[in-house]
Amino acid sequence: MKKILFTILLIFIFSCSDNETSYNENILIKRIISTSTQGSVTSTFFYIDNKLEKIIDDDGFAEYYYYTNNNITKIEMYENNILYKRREFVYDNSGKVILCIINDITNDINTNIILTYNSTQSINYSVSTTFSGQNTTTVNYIATLVDGEISTFNVEGSNISYNITHDLNNTWYKNILGLSKILIVKEEDGYGDLIGIYRNIIGIRRNNTIIKTIQYNYNSSGFPISSIETNTSNGTTQSIENSSYFYE
Repeated sequence: MKKILFTILLIFIFSCSDNETSYNENILIKRIISTSTQGSVTSTFFYIDNKLEKIIDDDGFAEYYYYTNNNITKIEMYENNILYKRREFVYDNSGKVILCIINDITNDINTNIILTYNSTQSINYSVSTTFSGQNTTTVNYIATLVDGEISTFNVEGSNISYNITHDLNNTWYKNILGLSKILIVKEEDGYGDLIGIYRNIIGIRRNNTIIKTIQYNYNSSGFPISSIETNTSNGTTQSIENSSYFYE
């Protein structure tokens, strides 16, 4: 009798484990509601299978995603149905992004970002920006990687460095096909566009001074269900944003 009960228990455990794995792989973000002193914005996500088709915000902004096979190769951004920015991505044979081309249509600014991978431990970025088809500026920076995440970030010729810490849980965008590949691209030379690739960023320091913290609450599968993001400057809170995450 004990042997039979033990066998049933094992079947139940492995069945739950398989169901949990399948569930985790199929979780897709459906809606995010973000609230700050500037108001509240609801972002709704649309898919074809697990390929992201578009993100529609209720404040007039929208993003449309285009794939070649399983790679995101273009994103078009709209404000009130007017195209204002386009991003295109070029991959090498191993599937890594090596070039990002950004066309800021509104401001007539074109940016090329070349990524050079130094094994699996660091990435060099060369960011060339052309203003109105005339003056071009180039900025170089380097990011070091730990477990595939950007851990430190430095601008060439600057004494400013950023240190990034992550949690051990899932990101809300984990199962969106191809998205993690393009999150390694950095357009800015600051920390504004830093985002976790596989794990959530929970803190950013600039020269060892805390400038951003993000506190998460998670569901039983380790996906965020809410967060509080606090940005500070010289020890003074500059902004707080609360977000809630809803999944399919």
